[in-house]
Amino acid sequence: MENRAGESMMSEIKFKVLKDGNTMKYIPVIKKMRNGSLSEIRERLNNNGYVDTCPIENIDGLRQMNDLIEELRKKGAQINLYENDRMVEQEFLKNIIESHFDTERVLQEIDDKVIEQDWSENDEDHKHF
Repeated sequence: MENRAGESMMSEIKFKVLKDGNTMKYIPVIKKMRNGSLSEIRERLNNNGYVDTCPIENIDGLRQMNDLIEELRKKGAQINLYENDRMVEQEFLKNIIESHFDTERVLQEIDDKVIEQDWSENDEDHKHF
């Protein structure tokens, strides 16, 4: 994706907690799992701001975000999740995370095969001496 100046823009995932009169229940959960002052968290919740924002390539951040969403939902929060400005389901977030780990597994398998092949070739070279 590119902006108008032609510069590359990475996607980001972000979410809001819908106002429901239970803001005080959500603040301790957010404070425990994310950095930020109580006043900042309260302001974001009260002004319908994004509670958390994370670049799509930051898998650790996305995992933490998913955990936070799960904890907030356990407290009864309704969440609106976005990729950039497009609303998505939490399943979308989970799929991004799972896809990353699938890719990591495949790359590790490839690395293992290359290393195994290098070792077997080196063993063959040593047999000739």
